Amino acid sequence: KIGAPKKIHEGERSVALTPEVALQLSKLGLFAVEARAGTTASFTDESFSAAACEMVSSIKQLWVQSDSVRKVQVTEDDETLLLKFDEI
Repeated sequence: KIGAPKKIHEGERSVALTPEVALQLSKLGLFAVEARAGTTASFTDESFSAAACEMVSSIKQLWVQSDSVRKVQVTEDDETLLLKFDEI
């Protein structure tokens, strides 16, 4: 499963993927998006749901369920604690 978290940096308005890209990727397998991940980039949770993405409520849930996480910015220190051993 591929995951896309919401942004955590001040003023960041991007998202790692659009609902259209998520739809294409979801055809290859499961895709999870953290709730409100696309809000600042003008994408609604509903648009990701319509693209067959599973919406998750927390960053921890996203990292635990995902085999790969897509971000625009670097991984933060607190996020590295959520990495699985074989992802390092």
